[in-house]
Amino acid sequence: MIVKDKICMAGSKNRVNEDIFGYSLKYGLFWVIDGATGLTDNALISLDEYGSDAQWFSHFTNQTILKLIENKPPNNNLNKEEYIKNLLTQTVEILNEEFLKIKNCTPIDKYEEPCASISIIFAPENDNNICCASLGDCPIIIQNKDLKIQSLTGCEKLEELDKISSKHALPYLKKGINFTKMRQKIRKILFKHRNMMNSDKGYWILSLEKKAIEHIKFYNFKKQQIKDILIMSDGFYAIVDKYKKYSNNGLIDASITHGLQQIYKEIREIECSIDANGTKYPRLKQSDDVTAMLISI
Repeated sequence: MIVKDKICMAGSKNRVNEDIFGYSLKYGLFWVIDGATGLTDNALISLDEYGSDAQWFSHFTNQTILKLIENKPPNNNLNKEEYIKNLLTQTVEILNEEFLKIKNCTPIDKYEEPCASISIIFAPENDNNICCASLGDCPIIIQNKDLKIQSLTGCEKLEELDKISSKHALPYLKKGINFTKMRQKIRKILFKHRNMMNSDKGYWILSLEKKAIEHIKFYNFKKQQIKDILIMSDGFYAIVDKYKKYSNNGLIDASITHGLQQIYKEIREIECSIDANGTKYPRLKQSDDVTAMLISI
């Protein structure tokens, strides 16, 4: 497997990038992490090295996964799903240890806790199977060799909550209130929704709670059937589910033909020019972080 193309861009020049991707070609592991933007007024951690709690969580998670893979690489006889579960369980244990060292204050409610969506592709070189894992809403689009598409498009509950939040945001956006002030206006809704993470009535996402790992969604495919895989954050997938410019088929075709940078330009044209005030496509940020990897078998 090879990485044909990749992109990871912050939502704006004035904000840190809370997305990140990582991979190990040697062991056939690829992942995208999308840190959930914090809802607290004050950072939980010292921001000497990281620009936000969410950036620390996603980037330190990425570093930890890379180290764990190198220190204890997968072998040929393992169960891929169990390996991913163990990898993320160990990662969460290390995240908790690090958080205790660097935190400035303790979260008083669940909505203050750092968290992130993550999707992982595991396809060892000498194995005929591909395992895809998802926790949160980082979509994966798979194109078969017959050009048929299989879409693993994230978390229905998170999509539902995002639509509810965007509906509440729209009246303020129509009044010309900017995105930052709008988020303040609807913050109680955002708190309520974030408090639903890692619960049966809510959604499951990577956080400091190990119990979430048991709710990873797994999908398995035969390697010989697959041509290309597109793994991404929801900021990249917005061009499908929010802006309706592409179908899943169209997005992976355009990514292969024109490149991820071109898709990124199209996303930003919508967000910063066509609908800069968010009234045509209601959303919680003018522009989200955008991350994607195009992987070829």
